[in-house]
Amino acid sequence: MTFPGDGELLRRGFSKGEIWDLWVSKLEVLSIVNGCGVMLTHPEPGFSDTPEMISFYERFIAYALSRYQPWVGLPKELAEWLKPHSQKLAV
Repeated sequence: MTFPGDGELLRRGFSKGEIWDLWVSKLEVLSIVNGCGVMLTHPEPGFSDTPEMISFYERFIAYALSRYQPWVGLPKELAEWLKPHSQKLAV
């Protein structure tokens, strides 16, 4: 599941509190279904690369780590993990 992009949500007028609530609700769903979440950010100068937004990302990641203990990895690391497991995961 991809988390709704922060930049798009900010452009649409969502407050940081609303973004937080939306992202936390997605974490809850992922936890229930043992799912995989992808957070993609593109900090844009003067928009989402501000110290306030960087702090927001840090707080959210800290929250996710403390509450759900997720595995956090880069796409390459996920691909490496999936190789030996791909036959078991095929639908």
